[in-house]
Amino acid sequence: ECGAGPSPLALLASTLCLLDSMLAAFAEVDIGAETFVRIFLFCSVWGIAGALPAAEQVKLDQELRKHSRQMPTGCVFDFGVDEVSGDWVPWSSRVPRWEVPAGIQLDQALPSLLVPTAVSVRNAHLQEL
Repeated sequence: ECGAGPSPLALLASTLCLLDSMLAAFAEVDIGAETFVRIFLFCSVWGIAGALPAAEQVKLDQELRKHSRQMPTGCVFDFGVDEVSGDWVPWSSRVPRWEVPAGIQLDQALPSLLVPTAVSVRNAHLQEL
C-alpha cells in the first residue's frame, strides 16, 4: 500500500546500519554481553521505531521492559549508549552549556539562534552514526 510507511526490509537495513556504526565505535574494546545487548537494543529501537510518535514510543518502551533487564532507568528513547563505558546515558547529560555569543543582540538574533537541547543532541548523534 502506498504511503504505509517504510518496509520491514528498510527498517532492518536501518537497524543494521546503526549496529554497524555503533560496533565500530567499540572496535578496539572487548565489550561484554551486557554492553552488546544495550547496543543492540539502542540500534533496534532507533532503527525500527525511532520515527514513532512519543505515545507509541512509551508503549514500546513498556513492552521491551517485559523482555529485557538491560533497559535504562527511564524511557529507552531518552537514552544513548556511552561510547566509552557502554552504559546507558541520558541525552540530557550530553547537552553542552550554552551562553549567548558575545556581541549578539539577543532581541534581534533570537529567531536565528540554535540552543542545544536533549533532542538536538540526540538527533545530531544519530545523524553521525
